[in-house]
Amino acid sequence: MASTGYDFELENAVGYRFSPTDEELVNHYLRQKMLGVDHEVGEVPELNVCELEPWDLAANIRNSENNSDNPKWYFFSPRIYRYSKNKKANRRTKLGYWKATGRDRKVKSERINEEIGIKKTLVYHQGRVPNGVKTNWVIHEYTATLNLPNQGKEFVLCKLKKNPGDVPNVEDESSPVLDFEQDQSITESNDVPAIGEGNFSPQAVAEHTSDVEEVRNGMLCGDIFHPKT
Repeated sequence: MASTGYDFELENAVGYRFSPTDEELVNHYLRQKMLGVDHEVGEVPELNVCELEPWDLAANIRNSENNSDNPKWYFFSPRIYRYSKNKKANRRTKLGYWKATGRDRKVKSERINEEIGIKKTLVYHQGRVPNGVKTNWVIHEYTATLNLPNQGKEFVLCKLKKNPGDVPNVEDESSPVLDFEQDQSITESNDVPAIGEGNFSPQAVAEHTSDVEEVRNGMLCGDIFHPKT
């Protein structure tokens, strides 16, 4: 069988057998990718999390953990925003969406004992808000908080897995991390907050109205803004 562009030599990868730690994922792979040193991180493919469903992502990636009882797949995804003027991440696919759950976790460097990244848990739901159906597909999304010189395109590193058995309850007891897909009030109410009620500013009213219209129109990945490089 001819090798694909996603095959790689495990013995040359940081994190032998490609089971790297959170620190290695951020401090080596994600850092080098964001600096444009692609030849140092060729073990991990670049895919767009919005353009493929989780099962298609898995089918396009080959790594050493595919033969285990609990396989994991690693890939880079360009950071995509829903709007050009703020940092709301877009995580919609053609058939569903990735919903953030739980609290963000800090990734620290053991050597300097400082934060170098953020780890977020995402669960794939089929359908659209507020009627999406939770699945067993989970992503741990890593974002670098490093101060990188000459940084190019913005990326996140994703660790994809499919939990066995029944749909897992990955949400912890802490307050959930609010994400666009979790804000179901947008689709459950047509009310726009009036200026003067509470602390709403004209800008907040405009953003709320924009969110309502985009949910109604079913905006997909092709309709979002990409960050400038």
